[in-house]
Amino acid sequence: AAQQAELKTQWEELSLKTAEQQSVLMEQAERLAQQSGQDQAALKEQCDQLSQQAANEQSALIEQSRKLASEHAESMSLSRQLTEQFAARSLDLQKQLTSEQERQQQLLTLSLENIGHRSEKQQSEAASKHSEQLAVLQKAVEDQLKIQQETKRTQDEHEKQFCEQQKLLSDLSQQIEQRTLPPQSTAVLIPREEESVGEPLSSAQLESSSPDAHLGELEQEEEDEEDEAVDVFPDGTQVEVLSAEGKDVVLVRHGDIGVIVTGNDDLRAGSSDLPSRFADTEEETLYAGQEIIACFADDGWYYPALVREGVSPGVYLVEDGYGDTEEISRDDIITEDDDVIAELNAGEAVMALHPNFVNSFAPGFIQRVKRSGSLKVKFYDGVIGNVKRHDCYHISPEKFAAACASISHHETSIVGQVVVARRDGDGCYYPGRVISQIGSTRSYAVQFEMGQMEEQEAHHIFGAHTKARPLQLGSRVLAPLDDSCSCYLPGWIASLSDPSTALINCVNGRQLILVPLDRCFWLSELYHNRAAHFFHKVQPKP
Repeated sequence: AAQQAELKTQWEELSLKTAEQQSVLMEQAERLAQQSGQDQAALKEQCDQLSQQAANEQSALIEQSRKLASEHAESMSLSRQLTEQFAARSLDLQKQLTSEQERQQQLLTLSLENIGHRSEKQQSEAASKHSEQLAVLQKAVEDQLKIQQETKRTQDEHEKQFCEQQKLLSDLSQQIEQRTLPPQSTAVLIPREEESVGEPLSSAQLESSSPDAHLGELEQEEEDEEDEAVDVFPDGTQVEVLSAEGKDVVLVRHGDIGVIVTGNDDLRAGSSDLPSRFADTEEETLYAGQEIIACFADDGWYYPALVREGVSPGVYLVEDGYGDTEEISRDDIITEDDDVIAELNAGEAVMALHPNFVNSFAPGFIQRVKRSGSLKVKFYDGVIGNVKRHDCYHISPEKFAAACASISHHETSIVGQVVVARRDGDGCYYPGRVISQIGSTRSYAVQFEMGQMEEQEAHHIFGAHTKARPLQLGSRVLAPLDDSCSCYLPGWIASLSDPSTALINCVNGRQLILVPLDRCFWLSELYHNRAAHFFHKVQPKP
C-alpha cells in the first residue's frame, strides 16, 4: 500500500510536468505559427507592392508611347525636327527602362537576402514571382520598342506623303495664281526666286492657265483669221503685219533690231504733239509700304516688291519676298500709277507677267488685243502668251529697249564662267563651264569637268552670278559632298558647328560634317523640294 501510494504520487507529479511541458510547447508552437504568418504576410505585401509598381510603370510606359504617337500626329509639318526629337526620346526611354530593370534586379536581390532565413520553398516561390514580374516588364519593353519602330515607319510614310502633297499644292498654287491673280495684290509677297527658279510650267499647265483657254469656237475661228502675216526676205528681214480694231501696225525686224511702222499720227516719232503716254511727266514720289514691281540687279527681271523708304532723291529701299532689301532707282520701278493707259493697242511695249514663270515680269510687245480683254504678248525671248490686262504695265519704247538690254547682259554674262550645274541623268550637280547661250532662251550649253556637254536651264545653274543670302539653321542649300567639290547635292542645315561650318543632311541620306558655308549655295524651300523629288525620281530602283 505504501509503495502504491508512492507510485501514485510520482505519477501525479509526472503528469503535472507533462502538462506543463505540453503547455510550453503549445505556446512555442503558437508563437512560431504567428511569426510565420507575419513573415508570410510581409512577403505577400512586398510581392503585391512590386506587382503594383511594375503595373504602374507599365501603364506609364504605355501612356508615354501614346503621348509620343499623339505628338507625332500633331507635328507632321515639322517632320525633320520630329525625327530628332523622336530619336532623343527613344534613347531616354531605353535608358529609363534599363535603369528600371537594374533597380528591379536590386530589389529582387535585396528581397532574397532578407528572406534568406526562410525555407527553400518560400525562397523559390518569391524568386519565381519576381522572375515573372521581370518577364512582364521585359515584354513591356519589347512591346514599347515595337511601337516605336512602327511609329517611325508611319512617320516616314507620312513624310513621303507630305512631300508629294506639298509638291502637288505648289503646282496647283502656280496654276491658280497664273489664272486668278487679282489686279491689286496683297502686301504679303511671294518670294521671287522661290517661284521663278522652279521648274517651268508644263504645256498642259500653260494651256490651262491661258486666259482665253475657254473661248468659244466662234471666237477662236475669228482669231485664227486675224493671225498676223509674216514675210521673210532673202536677207533675213522679217515684215510682220499686226491688226487690232481696224488699225494696222507693221513690225520690220532684222535680227535683234526692229522698227514699228504705223499710220497713227499720234505714234509717229516726228509728231510735234505726242500723246500723254510718252509725254514727260513729273516723277511720282513713292511711299513706304507701296506695292510695286521692281528690277533687281541679279537678273534684270521685274518682281513684286514693297517700298520701305526713300534713300535719296530718285532712289528707294525696296524689299523682296524673302525680306532682302536693295536700293533701286526710280527708273527701275513700275507702279500702278505709272500704268495710266486705260486701253492698250497692238504694237505697244509692255512689262508683262511671263507665262512660264510665276510672279516674274519681262518686257514684250502686244501682238493683238482679244475680244475677251486679254492681250497676246510676244516676250523678248520669243515666247508668246496670253496675259490679262491687270498683269501688264505699259512702258515706253526706251524702257522696253533698256529692259531687253539689261536682261540680255545678265543672260550672256555667265557665258564662259565656271559654274555648278545639274545633270538630268542622275539629278546631281557637278562643276563645269558655260560654253554658250542657246538662242535667246534661258538655256545654256554646259561643258562638265568629266567631259560631257549638256543643255541646262538657267535656274539649275549656280555660280558667281547667284545671289548670296545669309545661311542659318534650317536653310536649304546646295552643298559639296567632299572637300574636292566634285559633286553637289541639295540638303538642309541641321546644326551650325561655328559661324563658318555646318552639319548638313543631304537628300541622299548622307550627313555631311563641317561643311564650309562659303562653298554652299542658298536654295529656296520650293526649289529644294523639287530638286529632291527629281533626284529620287531619276535614281535607279533597288
